[in-house]
Amino acid sequence: MSQVPRPRPRVALTVSVGSLRGLADQLEKAGLEVRHTPLLSFEPPRDWTRVDLAIAQLDQYPTLVFTSPRAAAAFGARYRRVIGTAPPPAPPSIWATGEPTAAAAYALFTGSVIETPNIAARPSSGGAADALATAMIAAAVCPPVLFPCGDPHRSVLPRRLARHGLTVEEAVCYRAVLAPLPMARGVVVENDIVVAGSPRIAALLQRAAPDRCARPALVALGVTTARAAARAGWIPATIARAATAEGVARAVLECLHSVRSGGATRE
Repeated sequence: MSQVPRPRPRVALTVSVGSLRGLADQLEKAGLEVRHTPLLSFEPPRDWTRVDLAIAQLDQYPTLVFTSPRAAAAFGARYRRVIGTAPPPAPPSIWATGEPTAAAAYALFTGSVIETPNIAARPSSGGAADALATAMIAAAVCPPVLFPCGDPHRSVLPRRLARHGLTVEEAVCYRAVLAPLPMARGVVVENDIVVAGSPRIAALLQRAAPDRCARPALVALGVTTARAAARAGWIPATIARAATAEGVARAVLECLHSVRSGGATRE
């Protein structure tokens, strides 16, 4: 008698298209069915005036800080549109949270030294941005600090720097737009594991699945997202400590092992 093949576990990746390159391949090789359903899209800011002014006066900012690859890429794209490919005559000191963000910043300021402190070695209740602020304060960076960011964005880093007397000027270079609730509900209903890529996505998923009995296992990308999910009432099965394809794949496979061994199931 032939045995019915066991269906492959379905994992939903809610991160934006282009993020975590190679993750889907790693998960598929491990036997999972990957469904890429971004729950966050990105649009230009409603007004570029603030960003354009900052770009035109970049020599007035001794320090530039990025907390996401998207912010670095968006700022870089606008810089090339306004200024062209010529680097600024005096590139600022550049700080970034992690290698992906540093790589996006380096594409803009080729040849610059970009500081990427070992965030993992700096435990912080405020996540990577708070740890980066700690490193910048310890290094006595020069103000004013230019902080290209999204809308909305977490204010941990500018608040920390401001409390230590460092002037921080924000420049919104993209907007993050959440997917509608029915799309999030489909993600919850149709998958066994869901990767939440940000605190806003975690909150959206919780609203889409108020019934604990109908929830898949949740993998949070980072401590901040995990805390947001827990506050919303959905404790993640695992946390991806590194925002890389390898780190997220490891967390998903840990979650899968837990599900199969009975440690984490649909709530």
